[in-house]
Amino acid sequence: MDILFVPGYRYPASLSEPITSGDLRYTFNMSRALARTGHHVTVLSRWRSGDNFDTDLDGVRVVRYRSELGKLLSTSFDASARRASLFRSLVDVADIAFVNSPLALELFLRFETPMCYIASGLEDVRNYGWSVSEILRRLAFRTVRDPLKRLTWRRARFVNTTAVGEKQTLLDWGVPPEKAVSVGPSVELQRFRPDPRANTPELRRSLGLPADGRLVLCVGRFTPAKGLLGTLEAFRDLRAQRADVHLIMVGVEQGHSSRYLNSVRERIAELGLGNHVQIELDVPERSLPAYYSAADVSSVFSVMYDPLPTVIIESMACGTPVVSSDHETRVQFIRHGENGLVVKEGDVAGWGNAVLSLLSEEGLSQGISENGLATVARRFDADERASELLALFDEDQGPACRSH
Repeated sequence: MDILFVPGYRYPASLSEPITSGDLRYTFNMSRALARTGHHVTVLSRWRSGDNFDTDLDGVRVVRYRSELGKLLSTSFDASARRASLFRSLVDVADIAFVNSPLALELFLRFETPMCYIASGLEDVRNYGWSVSEILRRLAFRTVRDPLKRLTWRRARFVNTTAVGEKQTLLDWGVPPEKAVSVGPSVELQRFRPDPRANTPELRRSLGLPADGRLVLCVGRFTPAKGLLGTLEAFRDLRAQRADVHLIMVGVEQGHSSRYLNSVRERIAELGLGNHVQIELDVPERSLPAYYSAADVSSVFSVMYDPLPTVIIESMACGTPVVSSDHETRVQFIRHGENGLVVKEGDVAGWGNAVLSLLSEEGLSQGISENGLATVARRFDADERASELLALFDEDQGPACRSH
């Protein structure tokens, strides 16, 4: 089967690059899983300097275009004549198209290929502040991106929200019930698994991390929604009880506020944590499993709107216990006390107590680690989720295939 993916963010050229967003990670995992099962998968993605325009990454063909708008619309959607031209040629030979970016000029094209829109981050505009640049982005999203998104949904056979709890949002936005489905995120279990060297000084030194003490890991973009300033406050209090703990922040400098990374660095200095907090930017995708395995706890202390961080199930897949804030959609990932610990959003004391319990109680940490591994194997294997996506289009299954 020939399958076309159109992500909003630039698809990486190799595993030596970081994955820059959760939206892109969904396309990345699904496209690779489908390629592993023998399907012909093509990704239509942005070009940046140094990229080849047509290449292969682990069996996935990546065709790139140079956007006429450059970085003006460089986050989650684009309006490019070059993209439309390539889309025209690729969609005609595809059996199915998966789109994670609103179509623009492509909406004027005639094509019969059945399409599924991957609708993650339905309320992401809530994360934007009130600086001039952020106000302009809000305006662009409300007046350009969101209308294009709705028009794309009309062309799609299915609209898939990765967060089960947000299916009602699709209905509220006018998506017909027969179109609204939910096939959630996944993990490549071939890559994300416990490292035999987990928590050893050798592994930590190979990653440039402190070889001794206990490690708390935060993985994600440096954006306000990730709650990193609150994490620093909580970590300062934690160190008053555990002087051997270090905090590692792994991420990319790409966010709704261009100053957020600077704010994080400034807060580290203000709190006197310079010797105990380490920032790792642009970590290669292939190195992420080692970071998870090296950590004692993985923290997802996000705020505002951050429904389904894949960090949670990536951590579980590597056997690392998770402490997560309690966004309502995360119940499809994590159960408090079973495969992770959940704290109220912004509860600094609660975060510290949860992390401290995992660092201090070996039985609790081990039990949550084992349950997390079982949860991922049972529910979040990328190969199984990719098959579930394809099953949406299997006419033999009828309406039953839509009740996910």
